[in-house]
Amino acid sequence: MNSNKQKWEYFGEQDPYFGVSTFDKFKSANIDDASKAEFFETGEEHIGKVIAEIRRVFDTDFSPSKSLDYGCGVGRLVFPLAKVSQDVTGVDISAPMLAEAVVNAERMGVSNVKFQSVDEFLANKEAKFDLVHSLIVFQHIEPKFGLELLREVILRMKVGGYGALQFTYEHVGTTAEKLRFRAYRDLPFVYKLRNIALRKKDEPLMSIYSYDLHKLLAVFREYAGDRIMMHFTDHGFLGVTIYFQRVK
Repeated sequence: MNSNKQKWEYFGEQDPYFGVSTFDKFKSANIDDASKAEFFETGEEHIGKVIAEIRRVFDTDFSPSKSLDYGCGVGRLVFPLAKVSQDVTGVDISAPMLAEAVVNAERMGVSNVKFQSVDEFLANKEAKFDLVHSLIVFQHIEPKFGLELLREVILRMKVGGYGALQFTYEHVGTTAEKLRFRAYRDLPFVYKLRNIALRKKDEPLMSIYSYDLHKLLAVFREYAGDRIMMHFTDHGFLGVTIYFQRVK
């Protein structure tokens, strides 16, 4: 199971909520109504902070018309975006994740959302979003592809629109820990042998990649000029959420 799509198809089928937020309480074997409610509440909190920060830094009256959540999973961040936007599009690589998101939209009675595969999203070249968002998603994409994808996302924004996109840039850990993780990530058979030795479930590793901040900022500078602000993040990997306004 080497391809990124295959990995996320697996998690979409087996553990769709854990695939978004890796706490044991969100595993399919453990999740209940209370933990599922908590799962979606974390999305409400996050989007509230994103909108507040855009209003604080860039535009006090900002109210998005068309919003995008790239790497939407089961819709954790799509549904709070739907409360502040006229229309929201959620995009994901995993068909089972998207299917679960549709079920959640129907269950919640949310009608101003739609879900697309990555291929469907990339096929539509129209620049229509005035808010683009992504959280703990690009870290799972190899940077040489992720930087290309970043440009594609920005090009689907309206000039004048805003974005909040999160990336990782450094693995926190000892040299040995970093080397071990890279071996597990880049040599799937090593991770498989590790699972066998530890009698763990045979499932793919959620690959995490670090981005070169110089290369990242070069892309944002090209499209946003100096209309950029950053917040640092830390979830075992050091990261950054880049808030920006597209100016060209």
